[in-house]
Amino acid sequence: MLLKHLQRMVSVPQVKASALKVVTLTANDKTSVSFSSLPGQGVIYNVIVWDPFLNTSAAYIPAHTYACSFEAGEGSCASLGRVSSKVFFTLFALLGFFICFFGHRFWKTELFFIGFIIMGFFFYILITRLTPIKYD
Repeated sequence: MLLKHLQRMVSVPQVKASALKVVTLTANDKTSVSFSSLPGQGVIYNVIVWDPFLNTSAAYIPAHTYACSFEAGEGSCASLGRVSSKVFFTLFALLGFFICFFGHRFWKTELFFIGFIIMGFFFYILITRLTPIKYD
């Protein structure tokens, strides 16, 4: 689904036909723009550059948000609100802070945590690919 929507944002006529203009910048404007993202909404951003002297335009490479799904409705990102996800990400954030600030002081502990992270990632891939176990 994502690739189908990205293909609509490749050329200038396709972008103009299927997109909504958000902001117009001139040569004198600051070229940094920020947008808010709604949870559960996938959005594709693209930039069209127009040369007034040659009367030509080009579309840059589209970028998309890492929302849950392009088919999902607003607020349907239920996986990030699960208790197990919150506990998982909180533990790994604390582990990352420990390694960042105290890692070299506790060298063997740092090696254990790095090995744990690598092997945990490896076994997560193996378990999800080879078994019918579902998340939560």
